[in-house]
Amino acid sequence: GRNIAEVIARFGGKVELLSAVGKDESGHAVLQGCRELGIQTDLVTSIASCRTATYTALLDGTGELVG
Repeated sequence: GRNIAEVIARFGGKVELLSAVGKDESGHAVLQGCRELGIQTDLVTSIASCRTATYTALLDGTGELVG
C-alpha cells in the first residue's frame, strides 16, 4: 500500500494512507517519509505492542534481485 501511495503522490495525486505501524523507529520513519511526500497519514494507527513490518531486498550491480 505505501509504495503505491508514494507513486500516486509523486504523480501529483491526493493520497490518504490507511494502515498500521508499530510505535517504533521504523514506524516513525515510514510516517515521516509519507508526510514529506504529501501523503495524508491521519488514518494510520501506531501500535505500541507491535513492531513495524520491514522488507529487505538484495540487488546485484545491475539492479536485479539476488536470490
